Amino acid sequence: VVATVTELANAIEGNVRANANEPRKPTLPRHSVAFMFSGQGVKEAHQLFDAISLLRQQSLVFGATFSECLGHLEPPVSLDQLAVNATEKPVVTQVVLLAFLISLARLWQSWGVQPVAVFGHSLGEVAASVTAGALSVSQAMRLVHSREAAMARYAVPGSMVAVMASSKQVQLAIDHVLTMSSTTHRESVVLAISAINSPTQTVVSGDEQSIERLISFLSNPQRDGDDDDDDDRQQSKVLRCIRLPNVAHAYHSPLIGEGVRSWCADEMVHRVLEQSESRQDYLPIALFSSTTASKLEHAQARTMDHWANHALGCVNFYQTAELVSKSVDVMLEIGSAAVLAATLQRALGSSSTSQQLQPVVTDDGSVGPMPMPLLVMPSFYQPSPNAWHAILVQVGRLYEETLVPIDWQAVYRDLVPTDSTRVVDHSLPTYAFERVPL
Repeated sequence: VVATVTELANAIEGNVRANANEPRKPTLPRHSVAFMFSGQGVKEAHQLFDAISLLRQQSLVFGATFSECLGHLEPPVSLDQLAVNATEKPVVTQVVLLAFLISLARLWQSWGVQPVAVFGHSLGEVAASVTAGALSVSQAMRLVHSREAAMARYAVPGSMVAVMASSKQVQLAIDHVLTMSSTTHRESVVLAISAINSPTQTVVSGDEQSIERLISFLSNPQRDGDDDDDDDRQQSKVLRCIRLPNVAHAYHSPLIGEGVRSWCADEMVHRVLEQSESRQDYLPIALFSSTTASKLEHAQARTMDHWANHALGCVNFYQTAELVSKSVDVMLEIGSAAVLAATLQRALGSSSTSQQLQPVVTDDGSVGPMPMPLLVMPSFYQPSPNAWHAILVQVGRLYEETLVPIDWQAVYRDLVPTDSTRVVDHSLPTYAFERVPL
């Protein structure tokens, strides 16, 4: 996928040079795709709204789906109305982010990229449930809206921080902070591992003061460590900490317990989840929960018990991704920024390449192309003037590297008509190019 004729010429010339001495090996079709939905993405709320505005200007499918999502809120609201209070009310950001995830997934599906499995990180699990058909768009939007309203009223404010370390290292640090706290203040210290994103990335939730203490401890290279243990030796190193943006509460920790209890007591939420809607248009898609790191049945996804445990419990994201990776060839991150793809590609991609891959042997005994390791890639980068082109580049990359069938006519039909819109469909020769110097 290119934007100009010059880019096309450069791309062809680059491929010719790369394959001049060694012809490119045939691509082995890899059609099993999983959607993984990220929970957080852009650093600022206005970036999320910029991304939405950009996609609504470019895509008919995205725009229609996003409007459908907002139409299920009571009362229905517009994006402009939500944008006014986006920075002051975290409930707005969470609801808009959910609508974004649902719409972006449906956009890729409309282009022919149909997942065989879906899972999500935190809020992303709600969007995954919609894509799998376990929840309707109406149920998902009203579920999250009521949850965030309860959090705003009852949950204690808190913070979240991502630590570039294993969960064992982080738990040792949490235990140290608790031990060093005075007896009178120990009960007020709340720190909990809220997500395990990879073997080297762990998220911690807690009250602001406790998070500050943890960061201070992890940033001190002179802290105590036991030289007899590899993990403890790592404790003597400065560990990188990144605060999660746009977080008003310590999600997946006891600090939001009161908010969750109030949410569970809302009879309206129970009635919404009990609604039974026909979903015959949904393809069979396996739904996995990052709370239990196991397959989630649709009936369980429509219970408050599941979503209460989901809000309070640790997100076992890496364990879930490992499980899903055993049955798919590609993981496509659905999110407002590329925040999980690179982390999982390093963790899961390296583990798959280390495995003994055997070449495919056809029925006639000939040896086919070597199987490829798991491919993990984002579907959307940070919003920018070129973000739409970047999405199309990812579509092209997905097809080039996996041969996942893309409905290119659907891609063309989806473009919002403008005076500058011009789609050129050139049919290339079916015979091989002759590599003869000019």
